[in-house]
Amino acid sequence: MIRHALAVLLVTVGIPTAPAQQAADPSPAMDGEQALEAMPLEAGTDALTSTADDRLSLQVHVPVDGPALVVDQREVALLAGRNRIRIRDLPRTLRELSLHWHLNGPAEPTRVSRISRDASTWEADLFVEAGGSRRLTLTYLVDGLNRGLDYRMAVPAGAQGAGARLTAAVTLENRTGADLGNADLSVALNGDSMARLQAQGPWPSDTLLRIRPEPPTRIDVKQSLITQARGDLPAESPWRTDVQYLLELQGLEHPPGPDTPVTLVTADNPPRPLGEGRFATTIGGRPAVIGGGSNAVTVRRVQAAYRDGGEEEIDIAWRIELHNRDRVAHRITLIERIDGGWTIEEGEDDWQRTPVGLSRQVNLAAGERREVGYRIQLFR
Repeated sequence: MIRHALAVLLVTVGIPTAPAQQAADPSPAMDGEQALEAMPLEAGTDALTSTADDRLSLQVHVPVDGPALVVDQREVALLAGRNRIRIRDLPRTLRELSLHWHLNGPAEPTRVSRISRDASTWEADLFVEAGGSRRLTLTYLVDGLNRGLDYRMAVPAGAQGAGARLTAAVTLENRTGADLGNADLSVALNGDSMARLQAQGPWPSDTLLRIRPEPPTRIDVKQSLITQARGDLPAESPWRTDVQYLLELQGLEHPPGPDTPVTLVTADNPPRPLGEGRFATTIGGRPAVIGGGSNAVTVRRVQAAYRDGGEEEIDIAWRIELHNRDRVAHRITLIERIDGGWTIEEGEDDWQRTPVGLSRQVNLAAGERREVGYRIQLFR
C-alpha cells in the first residue's frame, strides 16, 4: 500500500527519472515501515518528553525488605510515524533490567535505554501509524525506599491484666532520587498484613514520610517488672540495676518480631512517657515488651564471694536486695546472665535454668524488703 502511494506521488508531480549515466545507489532497497523508520527525525520530534506532570497514577508496593515495586501510568502524546520519547522523573535507583514498558495499542518501542548523562531520564524509539494520546504503563523495581516500623503502646499505669493500646507507625525514607508524591502506597507490616494509604502532596527525595496506617489495637497486657544483670563477672562494690517493665501480650494475632522498637507511654490524658522498649519473647514463648523504667522497686546487688581457685574454676556468690517502695504489690523477674560452662551450688530450688543463665520471679508486697541469692561455679 505504501509502495503504491509513493508511485502515485511520483506520477502526479512529474518528477523526472534519473539520467542513464547516474551511478546506482549500492544501499539495499527498503520499503514500507522500514523506509519510514530509517528516515531522519523531523525537527521538533525530540520534544516528545513525558514528566511526572503526565502521570495518571503511581502505585508503590513496599515489602519488608528488598526493592519496592512501582507501577507508573502516564498519558503520552505521539506523532504519526517514527517517535522518540524521553521519560523524565524516574528514580535514579531504578533497576535497569526490571523496567517493563507497555503502551496501549499495537505499537511497542524498538529500544528503551537510560540516558547516561541523566540517570533519571530514559529514551524510547517507536513507530505508530496514527498519532494521538496513549496510556503508557511503566513497571520496575527500585532501591532506596527504606522502610521502618515501630510502635507506640499506651499502658494503664500499675494495672494488672488491663487493656493497652498498640499503634503501629511506618517510616518511609525516600532515597530514590525522584519525587514520589501522591503515590498509592502498599506497605508490609507483620505477617501477611498490609497497610494501604495515600501519600498526600509532594514527597521529594531525601525526605521521610511517617504514617500511622491503622487505628490503635486493644490488647490484654499482664504487667510486671524485670531486671537483668551479669552473674559471671567480678564486682568490687554493690551497684543498682535498672528495673524495667515486663508486659506480656495476649490476643495479638501478628506480634512484631523480637527487637522491634516500641515507645511506652501511660494511658493518661495527656500521656506520660515511660521510655523506650523492645518486643521480645518470654521463656514460655509468649510475645512481650521489655523496656521503659520504673522506680517502684529498687534492686541492689552485692557480690558476697568471688574466689579464683586457680585450677580453671571460679566460685561466685551473689546477694540481691529487693525493696518494693510502692503502695501496691509487684512481681519482679530476675534474669542472671552467665556465659560459658557453670554449675549452681546454692539456690537451685529457687532459680530456674534458662538458655542464658538463671531466672526467678519474686512477689513483693507493698513496702516489702527481701533478699535472695545464689552461688555458682564457673569453668574456664
